[in-house]
Amino acid sequence: GNVVPVQENLPAGYVVADVVATDSDAGSNGILTYTMSSKNPEYFDLNSRTGIVTLHQPLDYETLTETTINVTATDGGNPARQTTVNLVVSVLDANDNSPDRKSG
Repeated sequence: GNVVPVQENLPAGYVVADVVATDSDAGSNGILTYTMSSKNPEYFDLNSRTGIVTLHQPLDYETLTETTINVTATDGGNPARQTTVNLVVSVLDANDNSPDRKSG
């Protein structure tokens, strides 16, 4: 898949990826609708008209280091034709935790 590095702690609404598909059919057959599947759907939103994937909530490297998003573009034809792009989101660690102090 396509690796997409994303820094942890970015705000909701941050654009993770802009998946662009084209269809040369005329009329409704050429209108594309995007859908998404992921093992961690709670972290991502997809605009079904534009294919833009955004964060639904900030990512946390300590909880999730990598996940896969599958974005499928489907045309309006009958039968409908589709193509899928696999995005591997690699969460980048930020220095956001203080060191633990241990006495001994």
